[in-house]
Amino acid sequence: MRHVITYTTANGDERTIGKFGKTTQKEFDDAIESLPGLIGMARAGSVKCGETANELLWALANESFNTFEIKEYDRHFTFGNKL
Repeated sequence: MRHVITYTTANGDERTIGKFGKTTQKEFDDAIESLPGLIGMARAGSVKCGETANELLWALANESFNTFEIKEYDRHFTFGNKL
């Protein structure tokens, strides 16, 4: 079984994103797409949306930062790149 984080978007859809090292490209893209709505609702006073946005931001930052490799003394991020 894959470890996932379940979250609710600003419009009430329930989605999942894999925990560290288990996120798919679609989950990553869906989470990024959800952030503006969640942040907007958090600014309007929704504590739950603010907590969800914070959790997603940390998950996305960790996932993207830890998917790089060093090539010829330069850092190349492999997650999210179409090769």
